[in-house]
Amino acid sequence: MSSHAAPQFSEPMGWDEGLLRQIMDEDLAPPARAALLKLVRNDAPEEQAPFWALVEDHIATPPLPLGDLLLHAPGGALIAPEQLPEHLDRQRARRSAATLFEQTAASLETMGDAPRNADLAWAILDGVSEETLADALDHPEGPLGLARDYRQLSDDAECQGLQVRVPGSEAELADLLRVLSAASGTTTLSRNQSRIEPEAIAVAVNVQRLDAAGVDRFLETLTGAGLESALIVVCGLGAKVLAAANDPSALTEASAYVAALHGLQEVAERIVLAPAEPRILAFLEAETDGLAAPRATILKAEEGLCLAPSLGAYLERRQPDAISALSSVLEATRRLDRQDRITPEMLRA
Repeated sequence: MSSHAAPQFSEPMGWDEGLLRQIMDEDLAPPARAALLKLVRNDAPEEQAPFWALVEDHIATPPLPLGDLLLHAPGGALIAPEQLPEHLDRQRARRSAATLFEQTAASLETMGDAPRNADLAWAILDGVSEETLADALDHPEGPLGLARDYRQLSDDAECQGLQVRVPGSEAELADLLRVLSAASGTTTLSRNQSRIEPEAIAVAVNVQRLDAAGVDRFLETLTGAGLESALIVVCGLGAKVLAAANDPSALTEASAYVAALHGLQEVAERIVLAPAEPRILAFLEAETDGLAAPRATILKAEEGLCLAPSLGAYLERRQPDAISALSSVLEATRRLDRQDRITPEMLRA
């Protein structure tokens, strides 16, 4: 296992960072993105070709700074698993404080900059204390100024991410994932001794589309591309659990998530489990991120509605009659543009 810190994207790695960011631009048309990916793949050394083939297939993303891939920048101290419960207690307290500051700010904003008695009475009914009202009236900028201060306090109280050292055994890892399922924000699992920074080089991957052999090949392609130390943002984990489940209750079982991580445990010091940017999920066509369960069972596609792939795989194995009936219903949504009064041009307008 490697114990050194993940390399930073500012270090020379032989890529055009601007071009890689352009590829992941959510406003870039799919044909233009495909053309850029083909250009990068053709220009890459031969040993990097397998990695860029995965990127072209939207199984992995190009290498980017970790902060570009995650919804929230990674933060917080690197802690041991046994410190996690205490950290989560503090996190819950911070969330409660942030909510209270937001609610108070919203009430103060309804008072305006020159409140009348009725405004004060309404604020009290809304739960604002008399002490807070007095502070609002004494504030140099009145209630609106105090409201702004409270919103800043709310931002300051927002929960930082977690960076947790990974225990050695599968049973301990299952216990850790069970606790982490209650956490919010960024969760970085790490076996090394260094905090992971937003500038660290990272690749996101949709594990839902990889079997055990596929995970091994993915890791080999990272090595071939010089990314053997890059962080790995895991997407599609919850969807992979559902697709392989015998019962939906597996989505609440930490052991099922450990099984879905099979193969990646060998590089546990590089795994990042965290909410990903929506554009990253869209690029990977991933249903889930972090430790989240699938949020949708029916998806919108270009041709109409369709079953989420994870649910489709589950029903195919467990209830094939149900998937046949659902498919018939969803097929009807693909024929709406054939109705006399509904044209394809109207639907695409």
